[in-house]
Formats: sequence, C-alpha cells, structure tokens
Amino acid sequence: MRVIGPVPSATVTVLVAAAGYGKSTVVGHWAGTLRRQPVDLAETGDLPDERILYVIEDLPAGSRIGDAVIERAAGWTSARLVLTSRSRVRVPARWRGRGVVGELGPVHLAVPSDQAGRLLTDRYGADAGMGEQVSGWPALLHLAGAAAAAGADPSSAVTEYLIAEVLTPLSGPVRRALRVAAHLPAVDTLPPAVVDYLTAIGLIRGAALVPAVAAAIRAWQPLPEPVRRTTLLDASARYATAGHPRRALRCLLDVEAGPRAGQGDSTTPTEQDRAPGPDDVTERVNRLVQEHGRTLIAAGHAGLIVEALRNRPGDRLMYGEALQVIGDSDAASTVYRELAGPAGPLPAALAWRAGVVDYLRGRPQAAGDYFDRGVRVADRDTAILLGWTAAARWMLGDATGCGRLAAEALALAGALADATALATAHIATALSCTLTGDRAGRQRHYDCALRYAEAAGDVVQVTRVRANRAGSLCQEGRYAEALLEVRPAVQLADRSDYAAMLALALCNQGEIHLRLGYLDEAEADYARAAALYRRMGSRKVAYPLTGQATLHRLRGRPGMARAAYEEAIRIAGRDADLQGLVPALAGLARVAGPDDPVAADAAARRALAESHTDGEPGPYAAIACLAAGTVALAAGDPSRVAELARTAAEHARRHSDVAALAEALELLGHAARTPVEARRAFSEAQRTWREAGASLDVDRLAALLGQLPGADPGARGEGRVAAGRLAALGVTAIHWAGGGSRGSVALRTLGQFEVVVDGAPVPVAAWQSRKARDLLRILVARRGRAIPRDELAELLWPESTDRSKVAHRLTVALSILRGVLDPERRVDPDRYVRADTASVALDLAQVDVDVEAFLAAAEEGLRLVAAATDDPAGLHLLADADRAYPGDFLADEPYDEWSVPLRDYARSLFIQVERALAGAAERRRDVDGAVRALLRLLEADPYDAAAHEAHVSLLTRVGRHGEAGRAFHRYVAAMSALGLPADGVSRPPGAAQKILSGDVEILRARSRWG
Repeated sequence: MRVIGPVPSATVTVLVAAAGYGKSTVVGHWAGTLRRQPVDLAETGDLPDERILYVIEDLPAGSRIGDAVIERAAGWTSARLVLTSRSRVRVPARWRGRGVVGELGPVHLAVPSDQAGRLLTDRYGADAGMGEQVSGWPALLHLAGAAAAAGADPSSAVTEYLIAEVLTPLSGPVRRALRVAAHLPAVDTLPPAVVDYLTAIGLIRGAALVPAVAAAIRAWQPLPEPVRRTTLLDASARYATAGHPRRALRCLLDVEAGPRAGQGDSTTPTEQDRAPGPDDVTERVNRLVQEHGRTLIAAGHAGLIVEALRNRPGDRLMYGEALQVIGDSDAASTVYRELAGPAGPLPAALAWRAGVVDYLRGRPQAAGDYFDRGVRVADRDTAILLGWTAAARWMLGDATGCGRLAAEALALAGALADATALATAHIATALSCTLTGDRAGRQRHYDCALRYAEAAGDVVQVTRVRANRAGSLCQEGRYAEALLEVRPAVQLADRSDYAAMLALALCNQGEIHLRLGYLDEAEADYARAAALYRRMGSRKVAYPLTGQATLHRLRGRPGMARAAYEEAIRIAGRDADLQGLVPALAGLARVAGPDDPVAADAAARRALAESHTDGEPGPYAAIACLAAGTVALAAGDPSRVAELARTAAEHARRHSDVAALAEALELLGHAARTPVEARRAFSEAQRTWREAGASLDVDRLAALLGQLPGADPGARGEGRVAAGRLAALGVTAIHWAGGGSRGSVALRTLGQFEVVVDGAPVPVAAWQSRKARDLLRILVARRGRAIPRDELAELLWPESTDRSKVAHRLTVALSILRGVLDPERRVDPDRYVRADTASVALDLAQVDVDVEAFLAAAEEGLRLVAAATDDPAGLHLLADADRAYPGDFLADEPYDEWSVPLRDYARSLFIQVERALAGAAERRRDVDGAVRALLRLLEADPYDAAAHEAHVSLLTRVGRHGEAGRAFHRYVAAMSALGLPADGVSRPPGAAQKILSGDVEILRARSRWG
C-alpha cells in the first residue's frame, strides 16, 4: 500500500475511501512517528500543539469540517489532525490548495498493479491477475490471496466482503443505479453526482466500475435475463451511434454469453420468446468486427476481437493477428499455416502477419522465410512487409540488408502517405541506424515513427516505439529519461494485452531499474517478462534470462548466474539472435572466469566472433571485447586487457553505448600497474556512471576507489558508505585487481589496541620502545591532523625539561614506529607517518583505522535514517557500526587525557546507533533485536533513563515479565545511584514484589559518598 511519508505533511489530513482501503493502517503508520490520540471533532479547540497525531476515525456520511477547526489547527507546528471516513467529507473550498488541508483517497491507498501481482504470487502463491480485478484494493487483495492459499474461491471471498461492508451501506437509489451499471462497460448511465461520489470512495476507476465491485453487484442483485439482454442491446446501439465500437461489441458479446455465473435467471419461456433473437445479435457482431476490427486491434483491444471471432466464421487473417497480439503465438501460427499452405507466394498482408509471429518469438530466420514469400506490389501491406523484413535482418546483425529494406519501406510508405506503414518504416530505419551507430538518425526516425503511430491510433506500434526508444536511451546512459519513456510503454502494453511488446518493455524496464539501483524492481520485471515469453513460446526469453543472470552475478550467486547465462545461450543460439546471444556469452565469460577459465575463454571467443558480421563489428562488439578483457585479466595478461579495453571503448563510442564505455574505463583501471593510473581510470568511469544516473555503479566505483592504496580519508569514507549501500542491496563490493600483492597496515583501537601489518598482528616484543607505541596512539587520536613536535614531546615526556634530549627521543620513537609499520623497508618512510621539522601526522589514506571506519558508518547511517525512517542502506550502515564497536576507544588504557575527546565522541555515536537500531527493530516487531540493541546501549551508558524505560516497556508489552522485572530492578538501582526517582514506567507484572527501602537508601548513600 502506498503511504504518503512518515507523517502527514498537511496540518489537517482528510482520508476518504470505502472499507478495506487501509485507512487505519495508514494512520497507524503515521502514528509510529507521533504519539496517537483519538479525539472528538468538538475537542479540537483545546488540543495542545505537541508531537501528537490527533485522530478522528469513521466520520459519518455528510460530515463537514468547519472553518473554525481548520483555523485552530492551521497554527500548529508539531501536532497533526487526521480525519477518516467511508463517505465524502466536505472541506471548505477556501482551504484547498493552501497546504493546510490535505485530501487523500483511494488512488493514494491502492496497491500499484505490479506490487499487487507480486503480493499475490509471493505471499499467497495466488494468480497475479486477481490484482486487476480488485484494482489494487488492499483488503480485497489479501482476502483473495488468503482464500486462494486455503484452496477456496477468491472471487467468493471478495464478493462476500463487498456486499457486507461496501454495497449494503449504500443508499437505495445508488444501489438501483449500480444494478444496471454493473452490466455495462462504462458508468455513463449513472448520474454525474453518483459517479463523483463512487469515484471518491474507490468503487469507480477511470470510466468503469472496479471489476470485482461489478461482479459482486451482479451476484447480489441480478437483473432478469430479458431486462439484462435488452439493456445490453440498447446500450450497444447507443455506443455504436456515439462512435464507441469497443463498448458496443462488448455489450453484444455479453448478450451472447448469457447470464454470468451466480447471477441466476428469472426469465420465463414467454419472456425469452420476446427477447431479441441470437441471429440478430450475431449479425450485429459480424458487422462491428468487419467495420472496426483492425482499428480495435491497433487500439489495443485484440482480446475482444479474439473473443468475437473464436467460435464463428469470419476474417481469419484478422483472427490470427489478434491472437498474435495477445501472445497466443501457437494458435496464431496455426491460423496462418492454414491460410498460407506449405509453399508458394503469399499476399503481402498474410506474409508479414505470419512472419511477425516468428519474429516476436525470437526466430528471425523463420520469420524471414514468410517475409520472402510475400508478393510485393505498391500497396500498404507491402510497405509494412518491407519494414518487418528489415527488422528481421537487424535481429541477425545484417546492417546492409536492414538498411536497404528499410529505405525501400520508407520510400513506398511515403509515396502512399499511410500513417501505419510510415510508422513501421521509420522503426525499421531507426533499427538500421542502431547497427551503423547513427545515434541522431535513430532518434529522429523513432520520433517520426511515434508521430505516425499516434496519428494512426495504433497503440500496438506506439508501444513498440516507446519500448525501443527506451532501450536506446538506456544504451546512451540516459536512464532517468529511459524510465519515463518505458513506463508508458509497459502501461500501454498491459492495457492492450500486447504480450510481446509488454515482455520487451519489461526487459528494458528491468535493465533501467538495474542501472538505477532498483534491484528488486528489476528482478520483478525480468521474472514477469520471462513468464510472458515462455507463455508465447518465444526464444526472446533469452533477454530476461540474461538480466536475471546479471542480478545473480551482482549479488554473489555465480552458480545461479552461470545456469541462467547458459540457458540464454542455448535458446538465443538457435536462431543467431545476436541481441540475446552476445550479452549472454559475455556474461558467461565473466562469471565462469574464476572457476572455469577454459569455459570462460571459449565463451569470450564466441562472443567476439558473433559480434562481427562479415568482419565488421556490430553494436555488441564492445560487450564482447569487455568479456574477453575480463578473461585476460583473470589470466594475468594486463597488456591484453588494456588492448581489449581500448577497443571496447572505441566500439562503445561509435554506438553511443555509455555503459560499455564506463565498463571499458573500469577494465583499464584493473589493468593499471600503479594505484595512480588505476585511480584515474576508475574516477573517469565513475564520472561517466554518475552523469548517467547509474547509482549502483557509482557506488561500486566509490567502494573500489576507497580501497586503493593512497586513497584520502574522504575517499575511504565514501567507499565505506558506498559499500554499505551495496550490501543493503545484496551486492558485493569489488576489489582492485592490481592491489592483491601490496602490503597493508591496520590499526585496531576500539577495545584493545593492536597493530596488524600484512594481515598479521604485531607482537608486543616487536616494539623496542613503549613511547613509540604511545606515539602511534596519540597520532590516531588526532585523526590524521598534524601535531607540532613540541606538543608531542610534552605529551610523551611531560617530566623532561631538556628540549634537545626530548627532540632526539621523539626522532628515535618515530624511527621505531616506522620500522614497526614497514619492517622490510619496502615503501617511502613517509608512507604511513608523515613528518617534517615542525610536526608529525598519521596518513589515514594509507592506514586502515577501525575507529575511522566506525565513525564513517555511524555518521552516514544516522544521517540516512534521520532523512528517511528505516532507510535500508542507513540501517545496514548502523548494523555495520554496531559490529565494528567491540569497546571504547583505547579502552585498555583509559587514563590518558588526550584520548578522552575521541573516546567520548565515539561512545556518544555508538549510543545513538543502538537507539536507532532498537527503534527500527521494534517497528519491524523484532523484539530480540530491540532488546539486544538496548542492552548494548545500557552497557555503554548504564544511566540512560530513556533506554531503561524503553527496555522495561518493551518486555512488558510482549509478556516477558521475568525479564521485565529484572530490567525494572536495574532501572531503579541506576536511578537511585544518581539520587533520582525511577518513575518513567510502572513496575511490570510479575516483577520482584518488594524492593527494600533499605537497598534504595544504601544506593543513595553510595551516590552521595562517591
């Protein structure tokens, strides 16, 4: 369910919707941030302006919010007032649009269609299609899902709820009007006031009743059959006259279908005789299909034409086209085979329609066999045939053939001035531009195609253009624009039941979501696309399989990734579909490299071969070169890696492939021999990703840059934060391929002090001087800031007055320290500890210090959860900070005053981290997690009254009274030690029944006497 922010933004929020839309759930969500207090409308004048969510629920029908109430609430800064109702609530017009009153309704509360489908399938194992029947109505979704999971009829459960909770409370006139409207495809028979009212409470979406509502009304109060038939026939005639052939045909088909299940039939033989006869209905259906069938298919109503033609003689060519559009490819192929025969020339109209079925199933060669049989004359169907033939050559990577056929299609369509043919020809020309790398031409021709498709009212072609254009924008690295382009394509294809274009649009949307870092959404897109392609028997299922494999690879599941890549290769390789084959081969080369270099090399070599046509590199050559470069990197051949990376970058620039260009720069960084060269390449790659808005890849590079030797503290901090965000998505950070053999220095300062060089702890015996060890601890406490030598001398030898001796001692201690950090003298003396004649500083860019990692994770995590409650990346960073804090800073030597500021700051941050983790755990009802965080907090600060109170209250609420009693006793003892009362919470049931007053007095005495 959509929830608009953690708390309402407006001072007064009116929440109106029918029962089951989740109004109380939303209010409860808001109350998780503010204290909730039910009130009466008359009490609002006396309510204080505090952090309280005042709630008035279930206002009766006809309620009106007075000006006085709003005026009083308008002055609040902290408090909020929420009013809910199952009916309309009148708000004075003068307050609308001023930010004081917010009005939310069903459109805000309904579950979006993609989320509704996932809810039904993932939680209940139910059919996702039920989400469309209830239009995202939250309670109905859960009712249907639970019924399906229990083996019951979901429709019956939904109908019973709607009758009892939604329809029965409606007024008599409204129910009578709905009784007729429930049988019609639109609500135009209802009075406008009723339409407005039912829309406001969520019973109407668009121009029709929510399908589940209409079904419930038909089951509850059915019309007598003659009345139903007459109503539908009259409506059909009215719709036909008004220019609504879809509605007219829908009414006629409903007449033929007879009463729906559960409606009953109260007719008598005499009444049936008087009802309009079936022959008249059949004649009307045939006439509508003949006059408007192809227009309806183009407008996205192919399913209706399939229903009309399935069991009657008629236009078989139209029937096959409608079957193809809805994705019933097997049935469409059967129809076309019967029409085409085994061999010989075909009319262009049949040839292109029959070929498109195979084209959309990822079989370009089979499609070409049909296209080549078409008889070409100077007509519309020939222009369309030429355009689709060019598309088949594009799929096979034939740039010359594609360009020639596209030019012929465009010339003929232009001469005919036919909008549909022009749309098809411009799409073919845009595909030709893709093969030749003509970015400007591709965009220009897609723009023209969209204009002509819209002029023709051809939703099918509009969807195709938008899906293709989204893919082009994605290739160019314009991900935000691509998402805006692909979403309408998905919606159009969904509404028009155009299965092939829906699957393609979902594949493109999946790639865009992946690049933008929306991995769960990408996974859902790929899964749905794969299901559609499998249903169609399409070999284009290789596309979403490759996307799913890439997700597995990113999330550290190489076995699953390899299996998906190999399946995609088997499927796409049958027809040499380069769009599916080369990316799958490249992916296999990447994922198999570490464990199976032979298979990886074979896949990379085949990808390189397939990406070239007649010796010329195609649009997938960059991807193939990157795969080969990855294999060469694993084989330890940096020169070959650099050569392939540069070639990949050249191909990527030619085809405006931003992702491939960024990956080529990244590959160059891995081939670099020095950290400076690697940083230059990685930084350029990161800039490229950032300009594209690819947040996931920006974070990957940030984590990589933060790990490089010589990274400054800022880069290291950004890298840790980025790695935390990646981990929250389940993505494993990568490492620089050139950094494996270099030495490292790590300092452990939280809890017990320890120095780790090249992965091994430095033994105490290695320190020739305790002062050298103290020097390092002081430098850590100053967090990389330079310390004057005089100040260091004073801290290390406070009793000494001989400045020359002290200066010499400091020089010796510094030399010993450098020897401990670099015992083999492999690096420059200033690598880890920088020193000049005036000051000394620890170089945090070269040393891994645990307190710095903790502070970076804690600060960024707290910032993220402050900006958005329960932000996943923020919570992951806080969990990292929790694990990174085994104890206070330099806790094994707590009496040095110079360590106090950092120790106190780190402990303060740790307490904030635990408090935030406890709150998040409690909100997700993880009692053990909340208790653990609170106990960790109290370990750091035993006198934190708020933590004690939260601990006792939580344990009491969940019935763990023994633990609550012990927690309460600790609370009393802690407060008594401070001479304070423990009055934040009541004594829990079952707690120790007696806390001796003498014990309290003893504690108070200890407090007074220290």
